[in-house]
Amino acid sequence: MPKRTREKLRIHIYGVDSTPDPYPGVGIARSLRLAFPGCELVAVDRSANSSGLCWPDFDSWLILPTQSDLVKLCGSLGSNEYLLPCEDEAIYRFSVAMKNNRQLLSPPVTCVRFLRKPARHLAKLLRVHIPSSLLLPASRRGLENFLEQNGSIVWRKGRIAGAQKVSVQGTDSLRNLISRGSRHRQAELLQVNIEGSLEVLAFALRHRSRGPR
Repeated sequence: MPKRTREKLRIHIYGVDSTPDPYPGVGIARSLRLAFPGCELVAVDRSANSSGLCWPDFDSWLILPTQSDLVKLCGSLGSNEYLLPCEDEAIYRFSVAMKNNRQLLSPPVTCVRFLRKPARHLAKLLRVHIPSSLLLPASRRGLENFLEQNGSIVWRKGRIAGAQKVSVQGTDSLRNLISRGSRHRQAELLQVNIEGSLEVLAFALRHRSRGPR
């Protein structure tokens, strides 16, 4: 987190919706309100239907429907203003395109690359188990083996964002999956379906200068 300044600290938190894929914006706002009670928190999302815009820890909200609007906001922030993206695609995009922007509170691209699904290296570092997955495009035999081992109901996920529960039934369904995986502009994977509730975990690192206090 940035150091306190004489001007009121204002943080724009982008990605506060909880449906269908939840983002941690609301949880981050709760944490920031406890750590910096005097700061101004602005909820930012693409749609006025976002479920987190009216969360009480936010002082105001802002709708930015396009990525160009978000880029303009990032380029116009003052010295006391920061943008904290919580949407997966925005984090990845900004880590590449705006890596030298000091008003952007986002991890560098070298860190984000470790988060691309299925993120096996990160799981190993954290000592957690990740569900079985298969990168697409894959051969017909590879798909058949994966479905035979894990069942016909699986999740189709993007390497950065997006998830859809699909049922692969019959030859036509399998053929469509092969075709879509081979022509889709973003890399994808299939992941075994695991029943249970969905939880989002977020954590932050505060950098302390080693210079004179």
